[in-house]
Amino acid sequence: MTVRGSRCAPPAPLTWLALLALVVGTGCPPTRTDAEREALVLFPLRDDFPPPAALPGAPFDATLDDGAASTVVVQTFRGTAGHDHMVQLVTFDGRFAVRPGGAGPACTASLDAAVDDLVVDDDALRERAGFEPVSAGDRDMIREHMLAEGQLDVARFPRVTLRTTGCRALSGLSSAGYAQFEVDGVLQVHGQDHAVTVPVEVAVAGDRFAARAKFAAAHADFGLEPYRLLVYENLAPLSFALDVRGRVTAP
Repeated sequence: MTVRGSRCAPPAPLTWLALLALVVGTGCPPTRTDAEREALVLFPLRDDFPPPAALPGAPFDATLDDGAASTVVVQTFRGTAGHDHMVQLVTFDGRFAVRPGGAGPACTASLDAAVDDLVVDDDALRERAGFEPVSAGDRDMIREHMLAEGQLDVARFPRVTLRTTGCRALSGLSSAGYAQFEVDGVLQVHGQDHAVTVPVEVAVAGDRFAARAKFAAAHADFGLEPYRLLVYENLAPLSFALDVRGRVTAP
């Protein structure tokens, strides 16, 4: 998930003296600390999470809604020059099932998303995160680079998937008052599997389901390298966040 930024664009013709002036003398932002970068992670992603309430005592399934009804985002972070970026997976099939009190996992979940439908740097999402706007031309360029053979390589790896391998119901509520599950899973990006353990908040209101979670990974976990070109670079860390909605059905 490696992209080119547009801040601090180098002058032409490009010389080493010009590069030095670009980084040192023309206002390019310094590289952030880990704490500063973490503070930029947008979470929660939406304002429509249901109020806290006890989950149903009986088992239930939920079919997730894609498109505008849910928000699934990967954030990338600039180095010295470029942009922070927000990449949305908008077309997906997803399921979440809760099995309270049973001998097996307390929940199961899956997500299967189309890479070629991803949306880059949506204006509203960037505004919510406090990021500066990105022009339409830059968005098109970023998306082209991201899907290219040397990056996500959508022609070879058209799907991003997440599937659970274990799940435990946590005894306490989250700080916001919601039921919590600790979910083990395998995230596949660029054809590479990466094991994750993620705390997930879950809410049910009538026949409507909601879940949200965030977790960190890195480009190398998926056989990728951060984009670098002259003064432009992305950092290795990636932030994944999900704030999904769905419909509750009987198992």
